[in-house]
Amino acid sequence: MTIRHLIILLFLSGMTFSSRAQCESKNTTFSPGEKLEYEIYYQWGLIWVNAGEVFFKVDTAQKNNKPAYYIKSYGWTHKDYDWLFAVRDYYETWVDRETLRPLSFKCKTSEGGYKTSAAYTFDYKKKKIYTQTETSDEPFTLDTLNISTCINDVLSALYYVRNMDFSKAEIDKKIPVTFIIENQTYSVYVKYLGKKIITGRDKKKYRCLKFSAYMPDGTIFNEGEGHYFWLTDDENKIPLMITANIFIGAIKVYLEKAEGLRYKQSSIVVKKQ
Repeated sequence: MTIRHLIILLFLSGMTFSSRAQCESKNTTFSPGEKLEYEIYYQWGLIWVNAGEVFFKVDTAQKNNKPAYYIKSYGWTHKDYDWLFAVRDYYETWVDRETLRPLSFKCKTSEGGYKTSAAYTFDYKKKKIYTQTETSDEPFTLDTLNISTCINDVLSALYYVRNMDFSKAEIDKKIPVTFIIENQTYSVYVKYLGKKIITGRDKKKYRCLKFSAYMPDGTIFNEGEGHYFWLTDDENKIPLMITANIFIGAIKVYLEKAEGLRYKQSSIVVKKQ
């Protein structure tokens, strides 16, 4: 699984409530200096192998004369597995500090030798997105897209959904979602499955919000609902774990390290003395 597909899964974990969400949101969950590190495990037969890593980091910046959060994500496969499918992905986005709406987005990816690069500039007054794209198959292209609804790039969406109010979620209700990432359209639905307690990689128990997502045929994922996500049930709302079935086996993604969190990790279950 590529870093792009991992971000799609993380993105979906919050999209259950996107149809009700406002285009703008106030940041109440993260702060500059936050760093999240994930380990990606593949299952080959009965063996689980640590095949890659992905990082997320938040800083501050000025963009288009506005105070912004500068968010970047980079991921790669470990060199021992590059012979199978080498991945080197880099994403960065600038979001308005007041509204969390994206101002600009860039990415460069190399996945199995296939390279892509893209840059988006969002103009909300003109309701336009100005794009620059290039791939191993397609030459450098400029384009202009119309903004007809609330929109996020794939990276800013992760931080937008962390600020949604999950307390009003309806258990097992299916919410249809259609979105476009890198010119690919995905039609899926997601469900909120309630509050659960799970064990993290650090062997600690966490109170979490559990979700499932339906993925269609024709993607790297197996068709169906066998894809699950857990967000910490606290003020940080960190993606803690993902499990998914893919065409070459299965994956698990674990939060390995979290630094610079805005709040104390109150989702950790404390043993009674």
